Amino acid sequence: MTNCAIIRLRSLAAILILTACAGESSPTDGDEPSGGAGGSSEMGGEGGEGETGGMGGSGGETPEPMAMFPCTTDCKVLVAGDGLAAGTGSGPDKGDGEGFRGALATALGNKFSFVGAMGTPKHEGQKGKKAAELLEPIGASVEMHKPDLVVLSVGSEDIFAFEEVGLEIRVMSIVDKIIELAPNAGIVVTSPPNWSGALTATTKAHGLALAKAIKVKTDAGHHIRFVGLHSFFCNVENQCKTTFPSNDPHFAAAPYPSAKGYAEIAKSVSATAKALMQL
Repeated sequence: MTNCAIIRLRSLAAILILTACAGESSPTDGDEPSGGAGGSSEMGGEGGEGETGGMGGSGGETPEPMAMFPCTTDCKVLVAGDGLAAGTGSGPDKGDGEGFRGALATALGNKFSFVGAMGTPKHEGQKGKKAAELLEPIGASVEMHKPDLVVLSVGSEDIFAFEEVGLEIRVMSIVDKIIELAPNAGIVVTSPPNWSGALTATTKAHGLALAKAIKVKTDAGHHIRFVGLHSFFCNVENQCKTTFPSNDPHFAAAPYPSAKGYAEIAKSVSATAKALMQL
């Protein structure tokens, strides 16, 4: 046999030996130790995710500093909701006026400016709109203005239309949207005032249900307070009017108060807002 043939045979033998060794080690890697390696990989994956998240957080754009509660200067107030927020009934010919907003502005002081697209002081109140219809426009206004204080007055139109079932849920959907978009804003929620003896029980039931829902948020640490107007114009506690108050000077046209009625409402809303914002 030539030297070349011997070298080729030796090379072939070496290849066969190496192949056999590799075949022997593969099953060992596939046994339980490999499972351990697999577990180690999973742990590494978790660690990798944590590291990636950390790098992603620090590597992204620096977020704007979150507003502090309560604000100390250049504070923005958004009064939003239905005609109660718009001051319907307090203006000329029972139209929109300043409602409770004028007295609220005076109570809060110069460091608070009102924001919104309508009225003086500005607001985002829309007469004729029910709670479900106000979710998106109020959310858009909160997202645009990033208010430090929101006064939410919703539900009068729902009760007026006898659509009170589930109303507190629809109102709280708006509250949740405000909290989502402006987590450090103070929120004051009012219930609709009772304006008709025929709806006394309905208005009161909604007010109590809404108060309970608001308390859950307050107990969870959110900056939110409730002003119950459901028995606000009752002459005697729990004994509301039994007839439509067409001649009541507190009311202009159903379901909204007159300027005199708003002046009374303003006292409670202003006191609650001042306490919430630590003024």
